[in-house]
Amino acid sequence: PVRALNDDGIGSTSTIAQGIYWAVTQGARVINVSIEMQAETIAVRRAIEFATDSGVLVVAAVGNAGRDEVVFPARNGDVVGVASVRADGVAAGFTNTGSEVDFVAPGVQVIGALPLDLNPTGAGRWSGTSFSTPIVAGVFALMAERFPDQDPSQWRDRLRDTALSVESQNPAVGGDLGNGWAQPAAALR
Repeated sequence: PVRALNDDGIGSTSTIAQGIYWAVTQGARVINVSIEMQAETIAVRRAIEFATDSGVLVVAAVGNAGRDEVVFPARNGDVVGVASVRADGVAAGFTNTGSEVDFVAPGVQVIGALPLDLNPTGAGRWSGTSFSTPIVAGVFALMAERFPDQDPSQWRDRLRDTALSVESQNPAVGGDLGNGWAQPAAALR
């Protein structure tokens, strides 16, 4: 794991870029970027180009403003953009949508880690595309392990071909939720 932001979720574009470079040089095959940036930065764009040129798949959150606009870095064509849906497949009210969305995953009230001083169980519920993105990145990581001789474009094709359409649950959004709901079990067959 590489953490580019501090405990409050704040960091700089240079620390994000450094995290991407470090992950690639350490042998990562899939990188999760659960951040949204309103403006593209040269440092992060170059780090992503380095990753994709090195055969590493980058997966990023599309944003939480509820707009038809995917944020950087998810809007970069080489990056897999992930939006959020509720348990019934309906787009979460906060999720951004757009033609750069590749997949959706659960993103409403997802159970995740929480510091013990905030909750003695060590778990809490979170909502946002930053929580949907690691689900899809995790599927890609499992595919990298299961199909080590395949490249990221083949993994993307496999996940696209096995994704569950959510268009009927989201008629107002049209095709702006990408290929649909990532289906791990089907993609790993």
